[in-house]
Amino acid sequence: MGAAILTGRELEQRLKRHWMVLVEIAGGLTLLEKEMLCHRSSLAEALQTVAKRCQTETGQLLMSAKCGISSAGEQPFPVIWAQAAKESGLAGLLTEAEYAELLALSSVLCSADLLQQRVLFQRYEEQFQGMSRSAQEQYREQGALYRKLSAAAGIFLVLFLI
Repeated sequence: MGAAILTGRELEQRLKRHWMVLVEIAGGLTLLEKEMLCHRSSLAEALQTVAKRCQTETGQLLMSAKCGISSAGEQPFPVIWAQAAKESGLAGLLTEAEYAELLALSSVLCSADLLQQRVLFQRYEEQFQGMSRSAQEQYREQGALYRKLSAAAGIFLVLFLI
């Protein structure tokens, strides 16, 4: 019974982590925009500043990208970003569409045109906020379902073994 309940709890926590990562990406984009466009920080400085405020895999992504910028010789930023995303483990947590949008963020971060960069930041912020709202709804609905089903499965197994 304990194993069934723990499995349900783990599935619920995975949904919550998915939601929290999307919330943190959306919030991180707001902070990156502020750092890069208002404070005129370099990309590496902005990534490091925002990564310090993150508590999920998003922080690992940003720090890895920052380290990639520092250590990369002639590598273009989209390659560094894709490698950082792969190392952060977000591919297993996000859906394919969300992960593709995350990879597409590299075009925003390395854009030289400030006006275009501001527009793209706002577009991606809205997209990730929408994704986080849908992940929150999914967490609320399916998280409770996972808890209830795992408890029912545990009771069923106990009764079956008796």
